[in-house]
Formats: sequence, structure tokens, C-alpha cells
Amino acid sequence: MAKAIATMTAGGRQQSDGRRRRAIAHLKSQGTVKASSIGVIGFCMGGRLTYLAAAHHANDIKAAVPYYPGGLTMGNPSRFRAPAEIKCPMYCSSGARIN
Repeated sequence: MAKAIATMTAGGRQQSDGRRRRAIAHLKSQGTVKASSIGVIGFCMGGRLTYLAAAHHANDIKAAVPYYPGGLTMGNPSRFRAPAEIKCPMYCSSGARIN
């Protein structure tokens, strides 16, 4: 699992932060999107990215639903953020154990 998580996150935090930032900017630029109501949802790796988007882009993300966020607590340091950084409502679905 650790090797899979390392491969999954190989781009580094700056690269994934940049992708999330560009995706949010793109959504905000669309006339059919209510820019003040952007939400994110994801499963496994997408769940991890959903959680990170809510933590790192708290002023833009207004709702988050990470399902089984893969590898959320792995890494040194862990990418897991204190709930205080997340300002939006979040529904997190996971099993009895998350690696």
C-alpha cells in the first residue's frame, strides 16, 4: 500500500495543489457554475484529493464528500490536516480501517 500511495502522489504537493487551483479557477470562469457554491466528491484517490481540496482551498470549496480516502494518513509528514483547516460541511465515508 505504501508503494501505491507513493506512486499516486509522485507529482508532489505543489503539482497537485496547482491542478486543484486550476480546476477551481476553471469552474469559477464558467457562466453556468455558481462560483460561491463549489463542492467536491471523490472515491479512494479522489477521496484523498477531495479531503485535501477542502483543507487547502477552504475559501473556495463549500462542500466535500470523500469516500474511502485512500492513503490519507500515510506519508511523513501525513497529508492529513486538522479539521480546523476545513471550513465546509464534509461527509466522509470510510470502513473500519483506513491505511
